[in-house]
Amino acid sequence: MFQKLWRKLAWGFTPPSRKKRLLDDALSLLDTFGETHDLLALARAEGVTISISGKMIGDGANGHFGIGLDGRKFIELAPRRKPEELASTLIHELRHVWQAKVMGMFEANAPSKDDNGAEFMTLATRVREADAFACTAAVIQQMN
Repeated sequence: MFQKLWRKLAWGFTPPSRKKRLLDDALSLLDTFGETHDLLALARAEGVTISISGKMIGDGANGHFGIGLDGRKFIELAPRRKPEELASTLIHELRHVWQAKVMGMFEANAPSKDDNGAEFMTLATRVREADAFACTAAVIQQMN
């Protein structure tokens, strides 16, 4: 509990210029590789906003791709110390953007949460996450 509060406090005191540089460095890193350059281009074309969010500290997730009620698409990333760490999470979340656009795989497209729908939702979530993790691992291996 104390560590989570400390990290939130430290992030709150991080200068905005440092936060912006961290995100810009991660985006620049991904822009130099073919696969991730294409994922970033898709996100830009889809109007996806990418930000680092202090509210994600300690919630168990490193990132999140979502579509707001207003239709706005966004990726929120938990703060990290190095651009490389942020880039890894960003690859995963960008793959979710690709899944939503190219494959039509997004929670809003799933059937209702009745008995069959709940089973389908569980399976679809596992498939989406497995694909995103596999994509991240493959891209990082190529980058290394």
